[in-house]
Amino acid sequence: MRKILFNFIYVVLLLALAGCTFVAIDDDRFYNETPSAEEHNDEAEIPFDPEIIEDEVSEAPQEDEIPTETNPQNTDLDTDDTNLPDDTEIIDPAYPDETPTETDPEAPDLDADDTDLPDDTEIIDPANPDEAPTETDSEAPATSENPIEEPNEEIIIESHLVRFYVENVVYYETIFDTFELILKPIDPTKTNHKFSGWYMSDKILFDFSQPVLEDINLYAYFELDYILIINLLATEYMSTNVEITARHWNTAFPNREVDVIGALGSGVIFSIKDDTYYVLTNNHVIYAYGRTNHEYKIKDYKGNIYTAQLYVGSNQAAYDLAILYFTKQDEDLKVSRFAESNPKVTETILSLGQPGGQDNTFTIGQVTSYRKITISGGNTESSNVQFEVIRHNAPIAAGSSGGVILNTSFEIVGINFAGLKDGAFDLNAIGYAIPLEKVLEYLMFHFNEPVTNYIYNILI
Repeated sequence: MRKILFNFIYVVLLLALAGCTFVAIDDDRFYNETPSAEEHNDEAEIPFDPEIIEDEVSEAPQEDEIPTETNPQNTDLDTDDTNLPDDTEIIDPAYPDETPTETDPEAPDLDADDTDLPDDTEIIDPANPDEAPTETDSEAPATSENPIEEPNEEIIIESHLVRFYVENVVYYETIFDTFELILKPIDPTKTNHKFSGWYMSDKILFDFSQPVLEDINLYAYFELDYILIINLLATEYMSTNVEITARHWNTAFPNREVDVIGALGSGVIFSIKDDTYYVLTNNHVIYAYGRTNHEYKIKDYKGNIYTAQLYVGSNQAAYDLAILYFTKQDEDLKVSRFAESNPKVTETILSLGQPGGQDNTFTIGQVTSYRKITISGGNTESSNVQFEVIRHNAPIAAGSSGGVILNTSFEIVGINFAGLKDGAFDLNAIGYAIPLEKVLEYLMFHFNEPVTNYIYNILI
């Protein structure tokens, strides 16, 4: 029984072997000999034939392996891809699971010559794609590998003229090269003023720490030294100012004074000859109004009283000026000198006089304008001024008539003759004065004596 069963199994095995050989020989789609896995260390390959893909049963995917979906429209990877559309994604068969990166149509080709790339293009090393490019420092110091190019343009050095003006007259001028610092000259001086600095035409203080870049004009500015002014007036110049008292009357029998009138005013000593002082005042201060007898008294700054006389022919209503003279005694009095020209508008002036009979008074103001005025209720026989006069804001009052106005160098620039208010002292009062040029014109025609310091001033 066992023998019969063994023979049956043997026959079946022979038939099975014979059948496998027949199929392998009959189907020429396979190789005649299929090497076994034992004859090779590598895994056996299955040739790819598109005609039998549908008949073959695909192998089950290995664990952790995800099958990829076959795209029936996918082109042959071995074919030439020159005719592919621009947006075709190329998949490497050796790495089918790698997701292709999106192509930037504007990205430059790293293998190409970068001479035409924009200046701000960042070049990434393909060997180190994760390394971020460092920002180039445009101001990096020069080295042998990174030399700094010298600019092609040369700096042009020019010469610039710098002028310094004092009172609109060139005080000093010099030449400086571009980028040089201007050297200040010695500070200028002005009588009774303090130098405040060099200013540009727009009244901005010039900064000498800045280099010169162009031609420039600089102007000296001064501030009045009020303390010095007051001290000089009190100790030296106030003695030029005098108080004038005029008295006029007629005589009745027997030797009796009638029709007495009087006036109080101011004056300034402008000249001296031998031992005689000459004083300028207003004609309306000494005007007699038809009286036949006259008396003039002068009181100096110390209260000394002098008897004065009217200089013949000097009383002129057209200028409202007159001249008195008196003999010098023990006291030396200041003789004021004349300025060279009329004061300018905005120029600071000093007004001296005896407002309301107050001795040795002065006020400070500025020239505001020149204009013609008419004195209301005035007597044209005593004052008939028809030319432009100085208008100023140094307060005056009754008793200031004939008083002098000086510039800050204590020179005569005018003689007060009228005010906006002729009453009690008023800080808001406006004064009017005969200008210097008219005073000098008057002296030429009505004073035959030499004027002290007058010729000297003009020659300066």
